[in-house]
Amino acid sequence: MAVSKKKRPARKRPTKKSPQVPRKFPDLRAHLKRVGRIPAEYALVLLTGACALVIAWHQGLVALVVEADASHISVVIVAVFLLVATLGGLRARELSVALEVVGAYKALDPVAARALETRLSARVAFMARTSSLLVTLGLIGTVIGFIVALSGVDPAMVGNVNAIGPMVGSLVEGMGIALYTTLVGAMFGIWTALLHAVLAAGATRVYLRALVP
Repeated sequence: MAVSKKKRPARKRPTKKSPQVPRKFPDLRAHLKRVGRIPAEYALVLLTGACALVIAWHQGLVALVVEADASHISVVIVAVFLLVATLGGLRARELSVALEVVGAYKALDPVAARALETRLSARVAFMARTSSLLVTLGLIGTVIGFIVALSGVDPAMVGNVNAIGPMVGSLVEGMGIALYTTLVGAMFGIWTALLHAVLAAGATRVYLRALVP
């Protein structure tokens, strides 16, 4: 009597999983059309400086600077800062949108993530240059102030009592220009540097988020 042989079930060959290719980051231009919120750190630095300006206004310091600075370099420094702070707010919005978009994707290619960070950092690098520019404008005001102070001094008229008053007035005017422009340039230069530090940290945060799966 023939014994029937049981058929062994065919073994399934293990299928090789295709290696996962890191996804490249999509173009941000399509996502920047929607409104992104300004990061809280950027808004906090802006509001802190604005509160300091309001306090200085109530104390009469702003009017004192405007009145003493006959060269109007302080007004130029403030105007440049307002323009750069506005552009920085737009860049902060881009960073906020980039952070949200990156969070919706899987881990990116490290090369693409680094390229993204470089691109975002380059878009906020102008604030670092503007910080140095504002300080330089303050130093230019210092030089102009000394020129104004010394231009009214005549060594030949030092012994003349009637000429002392105008010379002292010229010295006071020049020293006012020198000191106040230096102060305004340094303050707004520091303020701009803090805003740039916030934006640079945001670009690094996008890069780190892009590497996390």
